[in-house]
Amino acid sequence: MKLIWPENLILTQRAERDGMHEHYRQLLSENEYTLFLRGGCHALALVLNEWFNYPLVLIHNIQENPPAGAVHVFCRLPDSYAADVKGVIREIQLLRDGSWDMHPYRIVPISSEELLRDWFVTHYPGGGLYANESFIQRARSRAESWVRRWKDVFSGCDRKELGGPSRSERASPDEKMSLLA
Repeated sequence: MKLIWPENLILTQRAERDGMHEHYRQLLSENEYTLFLRGGCHALALVLNEWFNYPLVLIHNIQENPPAGAVHVFCRLPDSYAADVKGVIREIQLLRDGSWDMHPYRIVPISSEELLRDWFVTHYPGGGLYANESFIQRARSRAESWVRRWKDVFSGCDRKELGGPSRSERASPDEKMSLLA
């Protein structure tokens, strides 16, 4: 099933429809690891879901009310594997790498519709998965290129970690401050 990207959602929330926040504009100028670990993971996860029909999984901080508290989105593969920008590894390793295997984090299987409806936001800061129309279009394009480049890995044929920074270094300064507050 081809996912309908959230144009209709975004067009109803005009606060930043034409003006991407500078934080995310800067994020788009970074490499794929930074883009998809520090604020664009949802775009990559939705592309993986669309291409391979992998179930989506949301990690959120249960001490915050949605849409705030969204920490990471990845895809679940068979045999306890998970996929995100760093490749395909055991899900427990992904969770441990990000220190998400303990309180206050909750791991939630989620549909693309629920993700778009309940977790996407068009403002920054404030929590949630950033869904400015321009950001989503550009992040989606980058995600498609990344998946195309590493198709054997993401398809599950050549399961491996691709490298890059650690997941625990994924948080932006604003995200780190919100965790300390």
